[in-house]
Amino acid sequence: MSLKSFDKFCERIILNEPESQKEIFDERQKIMQNKLATEALFIYVVASMLCCMSVEFIYKWTESCCFTLLALGAVCAVYYQIRCSAKGCLIGVNGLTAKKYSGWTMIIGGTANMIRYAIGALGSDDGAFFVRDGMLTADFMVSLTFAAILIWGIIITVKMNRLWKMEAKG
Repeated sequence: MSLKSFDKFCERIILNEPESQKEIFDERQKIMQNKLATEALFIYVVASMLCCMSVEFIYKWTESCCFTLLALGAVCAVYYQIRCSAKGCLIGVNGLTAKKYSGWTMIIGGTANMIRYAIGALGSDDGAFFVRDGMLTADFMVSLTFAAILIWGIIITVKMNRLWKMEAKG
């Protein structure tokens, strides 16, 4: 066995361990992810500041500012995922298995919780899901958060399937 084939053998053993299913990104992907994360965080900070100012000083349009900020955070996270997907830094060089499970977990969890909050709100005394007393309900905002998580999982799963098809062809 030559030294080169021994190195390949050792690399295969190390990378095939179950606990080493971490995703590996190259330097370009890391730099782009940091840049896009900063952009998404800036958008979240500005949007949350405007949201809080409008609720406090202009018109209280939502029951809970906390759940509104959670929904804004989930929407900004989906924005970050879409931008990463467009720039080619959503999925790393290695670790597709871990990403597949996280995508399906987000889809199942987002769907189940979205339905749970919708049914819980419709089963309440007043049956209001969208608007109560002229304000968006907390149940609607939580459902919006889980809908964003569902979209996040769909984006990851679609991107993974496209990569697998490209790998199968090439």
